[in-house]
Amino acid sequence: MREFGFVHEVYPDDAFEERAESFAREIAGDPPLARKYTKRAMHDAEPFDEGLEAEAHAFGHLRGSEDLAGGIEAFLTECEPEFEGR
Repeated sequence: MREFGFVHEVYPDDAFEERAESFAREIAGDPPLARKYTKRAMHDAEPFDEGLEAEAHAFGHLRGSEDLAGGIEAFLTECEPEFEGR
């Protein structure tokens, strides 16, 4: 998973629980539609061609979403985005 960029940190045992909770809160704030389609693409990643197809399909769904428009608007106005899964 490290080769694919899905593992970005390894924690010592005594810091794991705190870092895992912090990371979970961070993920929970991500756009729900993007998270949904990312999980699907990861699930379909074998064989590789099917993963790419799932990613392309996801992009088609996300491109016209309200969440994408809101995320871009938030970025341009330097505000926090409010993702609603639409």
